[in-house]
Amino acid sequence: MIGANGAMTHHRGSLQSHVPIPNQLAQEIINILEEHRAIYLIDDKWDYAHNCDTVHPFLQNIDQKRSASRVDFDQLDQILKIVILSSDCFDDLSARVKELDVTVHYHSAEGILDLTYKGVNKMAALHRFGISKESFICFGNDMNDLPMFKEAQHSVLIGGYEPLLPWAKEQIVVDNQVEESIISKLQELEVAYKLAHT
Repeated sequence: MIGANGAMTHHRGSLQSHVPIPNQLAQEIINILEEHRAIYLIDDKWDYAHNCDTVHPFLQNIDQKRSASRVDFDQLDQILKIVILSSDCFDDLSARVKELDVTVHYHSAEGILDLTYKGVNKMAALHRFGISKESFICFGNDMNDLPMFKEAQHSVLIGGYEPLLPWAKEQIVVDNQVEESIISKLQELEVAYKLAHT
């Protein structure tokens, strides 16, 4: 499993590697967020902290199985990812963080930014895990999937995110049947690639 946009990898339930944002840089980012009165969430290796209102819609996506803990910011172990949900001046904030040693992903569907340390992405995590170019199939739907799409043997775009279209071998429409379509495509590709390698 790759988590935090590539900042950590797990294998069979065990943490294999992680790439935190260095403490000094993380504090600089937090200072900028505070200056811009941003709403944000921070992930460490397991737990998280945020300054969201308790009914913020984004929180529905966080820790649905209640296996982690929300902690105070000063209790975070190592900061792996910072998600910026909103700000009084989002464009200025975005420009400021892009000048730092971070990887910035803009998630178009939600209108949010997330930050990891420079050079961190899902493809880099696959490389760290020993998976080489064109030896994998990927599914994705947004900008943070682009490095994988460029190197995958086969790529499936979920939805219509335009920057991924030139790299996608196939596309799945997001509708009421999208989950069934993804499962069906996984099963189809499993059979096709098993046959191709026997």
